Amino acid sequence: MFNNRLYNFQMQMPMVKYIDCDNTLVQPKNLAFEACADLANELLEKHGQPERYTAEFLLEDFVWQSFRGMLSGL
Repeated sequence: MFNNRLYNFQMQMPMVKYIDCDNTLVQPKNLAFEACADLANELLEKHGQPERYTAEFLLEDFVWQSFRGMLSGL
């Protein structure tokens, strides 16, 4: 009976979730802007435009915009 209580107690323990509010574990903005730069460069090449962008450039100029807003701005 004691073992069952211990087992039930262990099953009711809450799970631990890590929330990275200050980007110390993962830098998602950098990854997202790298993907955006790659996609924007593909679209520019497809339409014969000479411009090319880096993630750093997009991060500086478009950090608070959506991808759609960024494309409109470019």
